[in-house]
Amino acid sequence: MATSKGKGPVCVTGASGYIGSWLVKRLLEKGYTVHATVRDPENEEKVGHLIALPGAKERLKVFKADLNDEMAFDDPIKGCEGVFHLASPVTLADNALQGEVVAPTVRGTVRVLEACKRAETVKRVIYTSSVSAVRYTGKHTHQDTLDESHWTSIDYCRKTKMMGWMYFVAKTYAEEGAIKFGSGENLDVISILPSVTLGDFLTPEVPGSVATVMTLLKGEEEQYSYLPRIPYVHIEDVARAHIFLYEHPDAKGRYICSLKDVPLEEAAHLFQKRHHLNVPTKFENLREDYLYPCMDSGKLKRLGFEYKYTLEDIIDDVVQSYKKRGLL
Repeated sequence: MATSKGKGPVCVTGASGYIGSWLVKRLLEKGYTVHATVRDPENEEKVGHLIALPGAKERLKVFKADLNDEMAFDDPIKGCEGVFHLASPVTLADNALQGEVVAPTVRGTVRVLEACKRAETVKRVIYTSSVSAVRYTGKHTHQDTLDESHWTSIDYCRKTKMMGWMYFVAKTYAEEGAIKFGSGENLDVISILPSVTLGDFLTPEVPGSVATVMTLLKGEEEQYSYLPRIPYVHIEDVARAHIFLYEHPDAKGRYICSLKDVPLEEAAHLFQKRHHLNVPTKFENLREDYLYPCMDSGKLKRLGFEYKYTLEDIIDDVVQSYKKRGLL
């Protein structure tokens, strides 16, 4: 198993995304050689933030790869010791088609794992799942706390069709498939399940998770009414946790990565108190049917991981990232 002494190369799929770009940044800072996959390496707007990272000129190689292409990941994974699989269609839109979300996520994950087996050099795979593969059981209330032993119910999601349900189904199917593949093929597959990931962003566009929470500052009640309580985690802690699990010799199975579940009222109060922003702090129209169980990140902490960033840090970094881009 790779340790802090091993510096790759490692492959990061979906490297141009929110979590992917931060992960590449941290890997380069630690001295790793990184093979980054993106859909269009010639699109400077999409990959410029990767190319500009410190150490990128010496230790970053960008590859073209698409989840819909069966053999696209062979070249970027060839010779790699580890793979971080983050590439996945992300949409919470109600009008999304199953063929645009579920199928590419599930089939793409299998294709990446098959490429890992063919490479014959990969010692560990970190699959980036989501707490959405745990949170929607249909059997638990908002008073419960769920850990990695719980799984989202596909039937419950299909029946209720809550906002984002197709993404939840896709991540659940894909994680189940990744774990099954790893077990059947003797491939060391570990899954990490981040919650709503916030903080500064390297991408040219505003990440979906950041934009969703910022609806509070924009007064978009129709959007934030679906967020009665949110499980938060800082983007840099998510990147750190990926590398921690890759390097830790005793890591095994699933790991929820979530700092704290926070009622919307508490988050709004912090926005107002720390940054004097004009946001509501009392809410009458929150969707109580979207009040789901809390997340338990105890397994990750028991392994030795420590969260570096507080809820206050998260709020501060979100606001500052918007201000420096002239968005707030």
